[in-house]
Amino acid sequence: MPSPPFPADCQGRIAALEEELRSARRVEAELWERRGQLHALLDNLPGMAYRCANSIDWTMSFVSEGCRALTGYAPQDLVCAGRLSFGDLVHPDDRLAGWHTAQEALAAGLPFQREYRITRAAGDLRWVWDQGRGVFTGDGKLQALEGFITDITAHKEAEAELRRHRDHLEERVTERTQALSLANRRLHRSRETLQRVLAASPVGICLLEGESLRWVNERLRRLFEFEADSDYQGKPARLLFASEGEYRRWAQMAQALEAQAEPCKGDFQLRTARGTVFDGHLRLSAADTDENTGDAVMSVSDISWRKQAEQDRMEREKLQGVLEMAGAVCHEMNQPLQELFLRVADALENNPHLANDIGSIKVQASRLREITFKLMRITRYRAKEYIAGQMIIDIDGASDGL
Repeated sequence: MPSPPFPADCQGRIAALEEELRSARRVEAELWERRGQLHALLDNLPGMAYRCANSIDWTMSFVSEGCRALTGYAPQDLVCAGRLSFGDLVHPDDRLAGWHTAQEALAAGLPFQREYRITRAAGDLRWVWDQGRGVFTGDGKLQALEGFITDITAHKEAEAELRRHRDHLEERVTERTQALSLANRRLHRSRETLQRVLAASPVGICLLEGESLRWVNERLRRLFEFEADSDYQGKPARLLFASEGEYRRWAQMAQALEAQAEPCKGDFQLRTARGTVFDGHLRLSAADTDENTGDAVMSVSDISWRKQAEQDRMEREKLQGVLEMAGAVCHEMNQPLQELFLRVADALENNPHLANDIGSIKVQASRLREITFKLMRITRYRAKEYIAGQMIIDIDGASDGL
């Protein structure tokens, strides 16, 4: 016998309940699907998601599958009444610091971040980075902590290696700085010593910048009679030379120095600030042989004494030649003159009527004898112009006379 039909209002109510049931089942299926997606996502993350009580033991109520790679333990080993609590894995030196960091952030209502070491199941240490937050009820009561932990050992090792490199570099920099400081002090002392040596040098020394004077030592100041630095600093080297021709000759030498980078030297006529001309020997060398800067060092020696000595030597050599020639002439003339005087005396005695002519001959012979006497008394070299610029020995000027 068929069951009696439900009243119309009951049938509508039943249909609505069936539709609600189907909707609830769809929501449940979606939730399970999302739960599976969430688990898959968490399992694929390089770390461990967790939910735990706010205690120093960090007792876990949930850990993701990533705990195997992170800790070496299975999820069930760490959850609730498992083999051990997560706090047991934290290094003893890091437990209190991590606990206080989390509590300060929770008290301020903020997420917390901390770094600490854990001991894995295999016994090796790993550095981890933990970021979490508190889960609160509607009335503000703390229920649990949720967060994510990932392995940062490679990062920490890189930081440690970087610190070692930085410390090593700082040590090297410190050593290098000390070495440079020592070298600088030695260089300063060497520069002071060099300046004292240059100041005491008997040779004039100047530094040229291009063709301008930049620095001179005391000897060169005295040599050229400079009274103040402004007398030479920044001035062209032309002011050192007695003439334009001497300066151009020096400029050619300076150009040769730039071409061959070898020291050049030569003798020049120089002029002091007061106009006194003297002979000098100049030696020019590049200030920096590695770089073509145009700077040069020039030494200046007063060689007036040497020039005078050369002149005296030449005078002595000429005088020696004149004396030798005069001696030879006197030797060759004395005997003929002696014979001439005897013949003149005999002719005058035998021929009185030739007295005038023979007297003239005797006068000329006497003049020749005077000349021989002067030649024999030459003590210095002296010449005079003869004809058309020709020079001859000045017998009267070179001889002490009779």
